[in-house]
Amino acid sequence: MRLPSAYARFAGHPLALVFWILAIWGGMLALRGYWEPDEARFVYVAREMAATGDWLVPHRHGIPYAHKPPLMFWLINLGEAALPLPFGSRLPSSLGVFLALASVYGIAKLWGGKSLALRTVAVLSSSLLFWQTGGMGQIDALLLGLESAALFLLLRNDRLHPTRVPWEAGLLMGLAILAKGPVGLIIPLGTYLSIRAVAPGEGAPRTRFIPLLVVFLLAVIIPVIWIVACWRAGAPETYLRELLFTQNVSRAAGELGHRQPFYYYLLHLPVGFLPWTFFLPAAIARLRKTDPALLRKLIAWAGFVVLFFSIPSSKRNLYVLPAMPALAMMIAAGWEALAASTANRKGAVALV
Repeated sequence: MRLPSAYARFAGHPLALVFWILAIWGGMLALRGYWEPDEARFVYVAREMAATGDWLVPHRHGIPYAHKPPLMFWLINLGEAALPLPFGSRLPSSLGVFLALASVYGIAKLWGGKSLALRTVAVLSSSLLFWQTGGMGQIDALLLGLESAALFLLLRNDRLHPTRVPWEAGLLMGLAILAKGPVGLIIPLGTYLSIRAVAPGEGAPRTRFIPLLVVFLLAVIIPVIWIVACWRAGAPETYLRELLFTQNVSRAAGELGHRQPFYYYLLHLPVGFLPWTFFLPAAIARLRKTDPALLRKLIAWAGFVVLFFSIPSSKRNLYVLPAMPALAMMIAAGWEALAASTANRKGAVALV
């Protein structure tokens, strides 16, 4: 089904996406008070950062706050300086939602055109977990936006500039690490490699080892620069140890809470993707017939995310947000294939 050209051009414009985000999440972002515990705590840490002038090491009640890297707090301060409250405090979430939807639009357009891209944005925006997270001042929306943008740049580079090093993707993954740790690198890079594994002919005809190594080094150097700056500024050794070890290794082992069984996401992923979960079997069945190559890429995308987060003992439903765009594209692509099939049947009936 082709969209009117004027509408398609406007709908694909970044300004249209801003209006879309404000229409869906604007009330929650601009009017609702800060929810405990995460929103209020993050805003407090950001304001203490501004009050003390220590922009390298976040503090809470005068004690170094090693639970999260500093990017979220930097962006909260930027938002509160430039925008009215409480909307300004939720600038990181707004930015994350924008990047996520823009990137998913770009990937879907790359793989199937504007119609698929617009439908994917609509499905993803109305899925329960994405909609809920987009309206809250948490790090997960920002993380998803940075990860999605990095993945889009990697895939677009393969399609349009296969001999070029996608250095921008490395910078975005570095910022994602500064948002929530190593997952900011592992998820987009692992998803990209999973997609390439099931669609090896889409990228460059030669090996991608050197460009990916450069991307990896660019991603790592950003948090390393920040850690070195913290060390030179006299950050306590206990702060760096907790930030680098406790908040990653211990959390993955479930020592800091959120311990769940291996099969946790078999329940929570379908719940998080409501109401579209009910349409997934039909969409998958349709894509198996009409576009099995696209289905393989989407299964590899979602499958890597779910498998990766299923292995550690610590699990929360928010962790599998990066799988939601792939599921949304399954629904959108199946919907498009069904619409085309229906149109063909009606045309055949009319000819008869």
